[in-house]
Amino acid sequence: MGEFQNLGSIVQEMEYDALNGEIKRTMRRSARDMIQLGYLLKTMMDKMVWKAYYNCFDEYLETELQMDYTTATRFIRANEKYSIPGNGMEIEEKYREYSQSVLTEMLNMPQELMEKVAPGMTVKQVR
Repeated sequence: MGEFQNLGSIVQEMEYDALNGEIKRTMRRSARDMIQLGYLLKTMMDKMVWKAYYNCFDEYLETELQMDYTTATRFIRANEKYSIPGNGMEIEEKYREYSQSVLTEMLNMPQELMEKVAPGMTVKQVR
């Protein structure tokens, strides 16, 4: 009977490892998506593509994306700070292992503090 309890524990550990790994991969994808979203929003704003349908960029954001200007500019700033070459669709290599929440937390940090942040850190640790 004890063998079956150990097996259950092993399965639980495997399940944890698999789920934890997938969560971390998804968080990295989220960071990459944040960079791409920032690029697309910046393009929409800079080229004023929204003008054919809306009176202002804020109206576009609220109506189409249910997003406010502050959130949109956070994505745009992340793109400018973490993408290749500062306005591209791809996240810079050194930021690929960071989660979206940690990258967001780092947006207002001076460079010397950013260098102390490691990819595996939580937002709480970064603060």
